[in-house]
Amino acid sequence: MKVSIDTNVLISIHNKESDSSSCELILNAIEKNSWNCVISVITVSEMLVGYYNQKNFSNAEQFLLLVQNNYDIQPINIHIAQLGAKFRSQYKLKLPDALILASGVFKKVDVLISNDIDMQKNFPIQVVSVSKFIEHFIEGK
Repeated sequence: MKVSIDTNVLISIHNKESDSSSCELILNAIEKNSWNCVISVITVSEMLVGYYNQKNFSNAEQFLLLVQNNYDIQPINIHIAQLGAKFRSQYKLKLPDALILASGVFKKVDVLISNDIDMQKNFPIQVVSVSKFIEHFIEGK
């Protein structure tokens, strides 16, 4: 299976939010099952902003090494830029969300995992919440 994760999944883990253990479960399942996980360069950039705002440069470097070694980082190319613009116009998404969605569509992921309500619409790829992903793809219900 090929999955993509939205920035909010990683932010939840970083900030130790209420669903952080569920988000960690997903990352562990991705690794355990050898699922291909695509992360948009937008997500990488959004995560780095948090580290840089906190002046936590060593953790920023550790994060970069982690994602480069474990995930398929999708840069923005002209095709993703065009798809992102279409999705922003059609679905009224914020541009970063539209580009994350476009990256998943471009890479033909099976599912995009996001807790962002605006991302859980009828898109060209399946978008599910963290809890739904666990229920359907990890627990198999």
